Amino acid sequence: MIKTAQILSTSEISLLSSLHGHRWLDISGEDFDSEDFAWMEVRIETDGPSIRMFFEMEVLDIDGDADDYPVLHILESPEKSPGAARRGNIYFHEKDQNISEIWILRETVTCDQNNEPYFENVADTTVAFKLENTWIAFTRSDHWSDAFKIQRAAEREAIELPDSLNEWESDLSHHYGLSREWIQVA
Repeated sequence: MIKTAQILSTSEISLLSSLHGHRWLDISGEDFDSEDFAWMEVRIETDGPSIRMFFEMEVLDIDGDADDYPVLHILESPEKSPGAARRGNIYFHEKDQNISEIWILRETVTCDQNNEPYFENVADTTVAFKLENTWIAFTRSDHWSDAFKIQRAAEREAIELPDSLNEWESDLSHHYGLSREWIQVA
């Protein structure tokens, strides 16, 4: 069976959890289509540490063929990018609300071929923050995409998640499954 993982490292999770308890200031980035959609990268600024979440395309052999897949990464980000400020891609929604919870959504896509396990791919696809009055989530827009869909919701369960199986079509010899697990990091 082929097993692959697109998950955050321990140090990336630690960096993400360091935002807990701080005040949310803004989000920014070079390539926003709108306040709800960003390509490749989003910077989150707090009154303490600030981070950059981004997708890096990496070659993985998930289903027997090597291809480019987006893998979520997190780094420290001491300052805004000049391009974000120049383009006006700085959004202050939820400013000054405290971050009380941080969650990661981990998805597992499986495939059985002729009733035998064929592959399993585990991927971190969403980062969600509980603020005082709302949730804000950064979700991979689909299985192949390096774009973030940015959502605000009244509760975590109301966050809309993409159909991660839409790229995998079951047939007589292949059956695909999806499981999801929310993991609290702070």
